[in-house]
Amino acid sequence: MNIEDIYKRWEAELEKEYNSIFFDAQYTIFDGVISPRDYFNSPIKVLFLNREAYDEDSYMIHHALREQIENGTPIFNNTYWINQNLKERLAFCSLLERITDWQDDEAIEYAQNMNDNEYRSLLLKSAYCNIKKSDGVNGSSKNNLLEYAQKGWSIIEKQICFFNPTLIIGGNVIDDIIECVDGLTWGEELYVSLETKGTIYLIQFGGKFYPIIDLYHPSYTVHSEDLYYALKQSTLIHPGYWEKRIGQNCFDL
Repeated sequence: MNIEDIYKRWEAELEKEYNSIFFDAQYTIFDGVISPRDYFNSPIKVLFLNREAYDEDSYMIHHALREQIENGTPIFNNTYWINQNLKERLAFCSLLERITDWQDDEAIEYAQNMNDNEYRSLLLKSAYCNIKKSDGVNGSSKNNLLEYAQKGWSIIEKQICFFNPTLIIGGNVIDDIIECVDGLTWGEELYVSLETKGTIYLIQFGGKFYPIIDLYHPSYTVHSEDLYYALKQSTLIHPGYWEKRIGQNCFDL
C-alpha cells in the first residue's frame, strides 16, 4: 500500500470518529495533510493549527488547497495576508537546518519575497488543521473555540501524533483556548520571547512532546519575523534539538 492509500484509510476512520462526536453539526470542514506523499518525504514537516474554518458547506479544506496549489489557481481566494504569512512561516522553517548561518536581514528578505512557485511547493508539503472543524462562524469567541477544542481534542491529538510534525505553528490558539483544555501536559518552554508572540512551548501528545509556537492568526496584518527569531534563538540555546526532529517519519511508518 502506498503512502497516499495509507493516509486515506486512516483519514476515513478519523473522519467517522469526528462525526460521531459532532453528530449534530450542520456542516464540517475537515482538514489534514495537503499532499501525504510530499509531506512524508519532506525532512521538515510543518503543521499549521488555526482556529476555525468558515464556510457554508462541508468539504475537505486540505484537498481544496491541494487543487489550488497543483492547478496554479489562487490560494485562499488570493487573500493577501493569509498567503503572505503562510509563505513567510514556511520559508523560515525551510531554513531550520542551517538557520544560524543566515543574516537576519537576508533571511527576512528571502521569506517576505519568496516566489509563488516555491511557496506552493512548501505549502504542498505541510499540514493545515483547525481546532474547530464544525459549524464555523465569522469571528467565534474564545469560549466557543475552547468548547470545540475540549470536546474534539482526541481528534486533534490523533492528527498531531499521526502527522508527527517537526513544528506546530499556531494561529492565536493557545491563550484562553489550548491552555484551558483539561488534562494537557506541558513541558518547559523551548524558548521564551520577551514579546507577545514568539515563545516556543512544548505540549505532550500521545506521550511525546511537540514544539508549538503560537503566532498571530495568518490573516492578521503583521509579518512573521517572530518565528524566525524564535527558531534561531532556540537553535543557539538548545544545540542539536532541531536536528533530532528533522527527518522523522510520520503516518506510523
